[in-house]
This record gives sequence, C-alpha cells and structure tokens, in this order.
Amino acid sequence: MGYYVRVLSTSSECVPLQDLRDILESRNLVARLDCTVDENGNWTDLVAFNSDDLEVTYLERNTVEHDSLGAEELAEFAESVGDYKPDSAVNWLLQTFKHIKTIYAFQILGGTYDENGWEVVDALRDCIIAQAPSINQADDEGFTNFHGDNILWQFADDVKDLCSLAVLKEDKWYQFEINLENIEHRTAFLDGKVPDGVEAVIVQE
Repeated sequence: MGYYVRVLSTSSECVPLQDLRDILESRNLVARLDCTVDENGNWTDLVAFNSDDLEVTYLERNTVEHDSLGAEELAEFAESVGDYKPDSAVNWLLQTFKHIKTIYAFQILGGTYDENGWEVVDALRDCIIAQAPSINQADDEGFTNFHGDNILWQFADDVKDLCSLAVLKEDKWYQFEINLENIEHRTAFLDGKVPDGVEAVIVQE
C-alpha cells in the first residue's frame, strides 16, 4: 500500500492548484504538478514530479461526505485511535474528527527521497494547512493537534528520534520535546503527563 502522510482539514473548500504551485515557486522548488479535475473545476488528485521527471508524491483530495471515501477513511481512523494512548488525545481526536471536511492523502513515492523531494511534500502540506485549521497524520507516527505537535503514540517501539509532543490538560496543550527512546519520558506521555524534568510550553486548545 505504500507510505502515506495526510492532512485532515476542517475546510471543504478545495485548495487552489495555483496556490500549490505558488508555494513551490516561493521556496525555489522545481516540481511539476499534473492533476485530474472534476466537473466543478476542482482538482481531485495530482502527481508531483521533480526536475528529473521522477514521481515525488501522489496527492488525493477526498471530501468527507455521506458514503464517500473520505468519510470511510475518517470512520476507520475513529475506530483505530482507541487502541492508542494517551486517552486525552484519543478523546480530543474523536471530537475533532466531527469537524473534518476534507482529507488530503500524500502517497510517498520514490522521488521524495531524491533531491528536494521531502521539501516539495512539506511545501504542499504547508499550503493546505494554511487554508484552515488542520491536523497531520503519518503512518507509524500518529496524529498531531492543530499546532503540529504529535499527540498520539503510534511509533515503533525502537524509535529514537527527537520529537515535539503535546498533552492536553483542561483545554490547554502542554508542548515539549523529548527523545522518543527515553522510556521514562515515553511512559509519562502515554499517561498524558509532561515528563519530570522536561520544560513545557502552554498553549490554548
């Protein structure tokens, strides 16, 4: 099935194709976008190619409507998140899913690992996120809040990266950074707590 990262947007409006092209140009990223357009003139899916004509990513836009693919995918997420921690993040996600109107799914292809491929993916994601409050989801990593902090533990047991996390307490997010391999810090996060000795920044939910 490949590796996917997604943006779950609270807007039903299609992000204009020109906006996606503009952000690539503004960041001096050379990429060609080929897309399929529906009867309303909105793009439904697109492929980004790098300067060597390698496919960087296949991006699919799925609206969340009755019996739609987007609604199906959102229902699968709602069913699966209950198996993970912390509980506060699960509850927040289940409530937030009710407000998601569009899912943008990026399939990561070979060109992502060539030249500036990840920068192209990140630029397209940033453009979508700038349109409306959105959360990120990445396979084998989990979900973020609207601030871009990881809030649900779906990492592999042997993960070692530094990561910006957040836990929710009384409608406030406590943001902090840890090395994910630190078992004590990991355990605190799973319990919905800021690890001892770790400085946190408080932001409103």
